[in-house]
Amino acid sequence: MRIVHVVRQYHPSFGGLEDFVRNLVSAQKNAGNEVSVVTLDTNFQNGQKLQSTEVIDGVQIHRVEFVGSQRYSIAPRVSDYLGDADVVHIHAIDFFVDYLSFRKRIGLLKAKLIVSTHGGIFHTRTLYWVKQLFFRTVTPFSLSKVAVVVASSYSDQVLFEPIVHGVKVIENGVRLRKFGDVKSRADGNGFLCLGRFSENKNLVNLVRWFVAAQRSDSSLHLYIAGRADTGNVDEINAVVKQLGGESAVTVVPNPDDAKICSLIERSRFVVSASTYEGFGLTVPEMMSYGLIPVLSDIPSFRHFINGVGLGALFDFNESSFASAVSKAISNYLIAQTERCEEFAAGYSWDTVAKLFAAAYDA
Repeated sequence: MRIVHVVRQYHPSFGGLEDFVRNLVSAQKNAGNEVSVVTLDTNFQNGQKLQSTEVIDGVQIHRVEFVGSQRYSIAPRVSDYLGDADVVHIHAIDFFVDYLSFRKRIGLLKAKLIVSTHGGIFHTRTLYWVKQLFFRTVTPFSLSKVAVVVASSYSDQVLFEPIVHGVKVIENGVRLRKFGDVKSRADGNGFLCLGRFSENKNLVNLVRWFVAAQRSDSSLHLYIAGRADTGNVDEINAVVKQLGGESAVTVVPNPDDAKICSLIERSRFVVSASTYEGFGLTVPEMMSYGLIPVLSDIPSFRHFINGVGLGALFDFNESSFASAVSKAISNYLIAQTERCEEFAAGYSWDTVAKLFAAAYDA
């Protein structure tokens, strides 16, 4: 099968979406498919212009120029690389969905169109009402020419079902223990928050709540690690200093795999205060190392907690966070780490690739 993935950003850009597509591409290539990727010619994280063509992991990457914003990047040359495809798989809701569904509508695209939602367009509340209007009018029209809409999470299924029929849920795959092996488990109450320093991660409030909780329990320590070019690290450090929280919080920008493994070794819990996640990839990634989830009460995280049957959820306030932390610590048993590892194993990429193959054939 000839599969072309269309996505705004791809390696060398880093993030949950980029990681998802790269791993799916790899699994599909290993299964014997002919796979390529069409993406934009600029790395949004640093503004770097990228080569127009490149081979990454044995896969042909085509990069096209664009105009417009990073969220709605107008790039009509995407169609130059789709002519012989059996399946065109678009990732996220953006210009590519609207443009390629239009070409499908007027008979200029023969391939089957598949769309993965990846959280839709509501990762932040910026321009919320404009997004709502677009989502209720333009998006349903575009998706009506898509063969299969794949919700990346059960929360996405709830979001998309009112505007399109037959939404199929295929959750993200996870590279188990992707950062390497760890040599030991933590003795203390370390909490690891790993991911982008972006607005929806709600890191300022996480720091405030954690510093307050640590005043009642000095055994607590929070590690916040992620790429520094995806948010304001200086703001997070300033809040830590303002609160006198240096003994409670360590901020680790741009960690390599070895550093992430060392943070995992110091942690018992994976924590996130995100206000929105299409899926929340780093949570099952960290659970594959046996870390127990302590998460904000949003739909995608609720699904993880209900699925594994342990950990704790919290509302967006200091007292609820403190209660969740206390609950997780008091209930901690070494056997819970094994349950977390078993739960994460259900998200293996081989399993996910087979689910997508079935969706392509539907």
